[in-house]
Amino acid sequence: MNTNFIFNRFLQLTGLSKKSEVTSHILAIGGYPNVNKNKIGRWSKINPESSGYEIMPDQVFAGFVRGLLGYIRIQQSKGVKVFDFEDDFIEDVIAMFFDYRNEMSEAGIDIFNFN
Repeated sequence: MNTNFIFNRFLQLTGLSKKSEVTSHILAIGGYPNVNKNKIGRWSKINPESSGYEIMPDQVFAGFVRGLLGYIRIQQSKGVKVFDFEDDFIEDVIAMFFDYRNEMSEAGIDIFNFN
């Protein structure tokens, strides 16, 4: 399992695969303001042999997760529910990173300050 695979699954699960402008905004919140639709498409490919495949760096994936959680919280503070499943989703994201950490991911370490 690599960052592209998990990123792709996040996009599919949340419906962000059809909303690249929101995904770009989420990445900007996470500290990566200059990510365009083309780059998102390259990072969301899970087959290394696909044309345009590019591995998503752990630190960018960490920024995406931080941005996604931040985006949800910002929307919640405005009374907007982003996803029908957001409370469970946030808990699942944290659980996923505990699993991902077992693979010695720099993303998990960076997001949750694991030592």
